[in-house]
Amino acid sequence: MLIDSSFGSATLVAWLVFSPFNLAKAGQNEVGAPSPKELVQAAVANEVASSTGPGLHFMFRDTRKSAHLVQTKLIVETRDATAGLLIAQNGRPLTANEEQAEEARLEHYIQNPAEL
Repeated sequence: MLIDSSFGSATLVAWLVFSPFNLAKAGQNEVGAPSPKELVQAAVANEVASSTGPGLHFMFRDTRKSAHLVQTKLIVETRDATAGLLIAQNGRPLTANEEQAEEARLEHYIQNPAEL
């Protein structure tokens, strides 16, 4: 089964599961209609195919909270690895010294990729 990759997989699965046609026929399986297992397999295959293409990378913010610290990082996926740049601590931007230390940390990994 081929799936149009212009739809996000979550949108596709939601449409397949919650479309009025499917809700009206809940519990019925027509001859030739895909089973729920086949629908999930198609959605997973579509997601894998759309996320493994050349040049497709992600960038997002990630906030981690612990008992005493909140850190916000900018996460960037590259061809070779995923990198995180600390951009804020406890809701405030980094100081000049903290930025310098973070840049040095990343530069160290750039120069020593085997340590990742």
